[in-house]
Amino acid sequence: MNDNLSEDLFLTEPAGGYGNQRQYVSKVLPIADVRQAEVEANLRKAFSRFIEIRKVEVVVFESMSAADLAQAISEYSPASC
Repeated sequence: MNDNLSEDLFLTEPAGGYGNQRQYVSKVLPIADVRQAEVEANLRKAFSRFIEIRKVEVVVFESMSAADLAQAISEYSPASC
């Protein structure tokens, strides 16, 4: 492995170097995690004067069933409002 772990994502290794999705993810996830931390740290440094922490509402789609989602879309789409 390279001293700069994020550079290892760009190794020219044949795509067949793994047998399935789980093996592929287990191989690239540690490197991707390091790269994400590098990018996040650099973005925080670059934009430190402009970062604000805000509380926002989010819709958690993973806790909705398909029927809940369909109902919300059908009830509140422009055609039905």
